[in-house]
Amino acid sequence: MMLLRCMGVMLAVGWLIAGSGLVLANPAEDTVHVWFKALNSRPFDEVRVADLLSDELDDHNNEDLFLSDKAIQIYIQQEYAKGAPNAHINLLMVDALKDGRVLAHWRFSGKHTAEMFEIPATNKPFDITGMTIFRVAEGKITEVWQVMEFERLLEQLGVLDG
Repeated sequence: MMLLRCMGVMLAVGWLIAGSGLVLANPAEDTVHVWFKALNSRPFDEVRVADLLSDELDDHNNEDLFLSDKAIQIYIQQEYAKGAPNAHINLLMVDALKDGRVLAHWRFSGKHTAEMFEIPATNKPFDITGMTIFRVAEGKITEVWQVMEFERLLEQLGVLDG
């Protein structure tokens, strides 16, 4: 009987939370949402972006021996913001995994109106998708694995032949 009462209370609390619009959030997932919100903000806020990255960030796509992964990640995001200031990242899916990892599937679209990664402005639109796995600890992004349609981006900008 006590078990049934406890289950009833838990169910009632669940309904109250659902009815109030509150969502029991995953802190790692919240950090990823804040990350993408920061990337979409204009003017680009380097301090806000840097604050979300751990000083010991491990970007598994980065093989640079001279710069920290955090410095490279900030540089990459600055270049996108500079070269396509009206671009936007739409989150298609964000799903908390285990061990503080979060999977994000996203679409990045905009128009290349200024130099970006030493590529002069082409004034061409682009639209690519990608997926990123983040590991988050204590509100900081500590690891990143990413795949994206970078070759497709270069083709759309006219830099590579399609």
